[in-house]
Amino acid sequence: MAAVALFLLSSQGAPANSPDALMPGAKAESIAGKNGLTQGAWMAKNGDLMRTGRNPVYSGPTDLSKPAWSVPTYDAECGYSTYASPLIDDEGNIYSITTCALMTKYSKTGEALWNATMTMAGLNPVLAKDANGKLTLYGSNSLGGTIGAWDAETGAEISDYLVGQSLGSLYNAGSWMTTYSAANDVAVMPTSTLDATLQDYAYLTSYVAARGTTGEKLWEFNGTYMQYNPMYVIAFEDSEQPLILMQQANGNLYCLDLKTGEMLWNRKSLAPTSFTTGGCSIHEIDTEARQAVAYCTMNSETPDFDLYGVTDYTKLLPSQITQGGHGLVRAINMADGAILWTHQADYSTGSVPVHDGERVYIASGTNVCVSADTVACGEGSVSPAYMFALDAQTGVPLWRVDAEPLVGPIPPVEPKCEPDAWANAAVDATGTVYYGYQGGVFYAIEGATGKVLSKYDAGSGIQGEPTIGDGFVVFSTCTDLVIFH
Repeated sequence: MAAVALFLLSSQGAPANSPDALMPGAKAESIAGKNGLTQGAWMAKNGDLMRTGRNPVYSGPTDLSKPAWSVPTYDAECGYSTYASPLIDDEGNIYSITTCALMTKYSKTGEALWNATMTMAGLNPVLAKDANGKLTLYGSNSLGGTIGAWDAETGAEISDYLVGQSLGSLYNAGSWMTTYSAANDVAVMPTSTLDATLQDYAYLTSYVAARGTTGEKLWEFNGTYMQYNPMYVIAFEDSEQPLILMQQANGNLYCLDLKTGEMLWNRKSLAPTSFTTGGCSIHEIDTEARQAVAYCTMNSETPDFDLYGVTDYTKLLPSQITQGGHGLVRAINMADGAILWTHQADYSTGSVPVHDGERVYIASGTNVCVSADTVACGEGSVSPAYMFALDAQTGVPLWRVDAEPLVGPIPPVEPKCEPDAWANAAVDATGTVYYGYQGGVFYAIEGATGKVLSKYDAGSGIQGEPTIGDGFVVFSTCTDLVIFH
């Protein structure tokens, strides 16, 4: 389906607030702050603090027919699968974090260098070098409100600070994420708003920022809707006013001053009570001129939602709402939150758009029903899914590759594995895009054309994003860490 342009034309004929018009001429490219690491390191989920999903230095393999090595990560005693994304440091070492708080550092050849049980169930941490050059992992817990640090050389805990309200009892509070800017010594994580009328992850409507090195609380911001697997995005990290972009589960967007927590703009959701586990990535077009575009995804509220027929989104009623519907991929001007273009996908979107400056890569699909109740799921229910690319400047679809649909219901079995339909994609320096599907299939796709270069059936779904190192790519399934050279 074609994109809907939601902007005016400039006198030159280009959209006045489109990515092209933001900076005329050749397409520029900037790389997010690397927290003291080189540009080839994969130091956070989606690779960097802008969550681009791209390694601008290294390329992975195009042949996924046979893994170089793999190791099991499922903890039967804990009973939960691995949903986090691995990290890669400057030496090519890989950090794998399980949902049960077991963190392991591997060499790129598969040797386990250390194991550490974290004192809190931390997921998706950030690698950074401290003021003395020590490589450190910074992370929050799955209950929100806590920032911790671990020595990346040994796995030893360095600090553990409670800076916000933690739920204290709920395992899957939906935080799963923190971000940390070493340049500003600011960590941002979810925190809970204790409201007796809310349940489970609905408590997590707020954000708290603190010094990663001392735990000093800097600011707290209260949102209006729940967070679920949030992924905070930082832009202009080295400027006097770095920005942080945060999306809530219904697509509400908040842009804040990273240092002070002051809200600079808010883009309210098109579908106020919808739900997605997706989020945003940012392309800095001109850092000095503070020109940047965010690519964000959300879902509509009803399966028959018509982007083209809705003119006043504020008049959608709660009675019209069911979760699911169409995925909406949007380009957002970081200066003021203006929507540059919107693309409506065929099915829901639960992953983050990644980009290489020219193309935006995303996927759409419905989650297969995992249940023993064939009546509730519907016997023989089909869950279609596909991968696709959009032109980063216009939102025009460039290619589409359909995956083999899953047919449910799938009986719940151990190990428990209920990932989103698609993990976030990842793109390497030469344009190969890697996708992980809930059906357990990994794909290597030629980004320019959509040609399937190879694929591999791991037999287990994937929630964590693929990560790219020097000549290798890492997939973290629900049960195993799988590496291809």
